[in-house]
Amino acid sequence: MTFQEMLASFLGRLAEVAVPNQFFEGTIYRVGTLNLTLQSIPPIYGPPTETVIPYINIDYVRILVSA
Repeated sequence: MTFQEMLASFLGRLAEVAVPNQFFEGTIYRVGTLNLTLQSIPPIYGPPTETVIPYINIDYVRILVSA
């Protein structure tokens, strides 16, 4: 199982993604061959945003348990 296949099994789940000097939280929206896309809801009003993160930059991914 590749890293991409593992992430694809968690589509639609809430995750935390750590990259050097930055941290993202959102729903795993798309798993591509080179990038992971998270959909995040802003802390204040506004539409959801999509954040594209290249796999090469990812330090770790933590899948969160829904409450």
